Amino acid sequence: MEAAISARAIEAATALEVPHPHPDRASSLTRTEISALLTALASAGLVLPARVGGFTTDGRF
Repeated sequence: MEAAISARAIEAATALEVPHPHPDRASSLTRTEISALLTALASAGLVLPARVGGFTTDGRF
């Protein structure tokens, strides 16, 4: 799931011209990178569903 979130976040960042990491196709962003990127996307005006939050206590996003 994190790989899918990473891919979509990078696509959104590219579309909105938000600086973002460029992992190779085989890897995904770290949790820290995903969190920072989602924060940057929200600051750029991307509206995320209200239910989106941080990682859960058991490590899920």
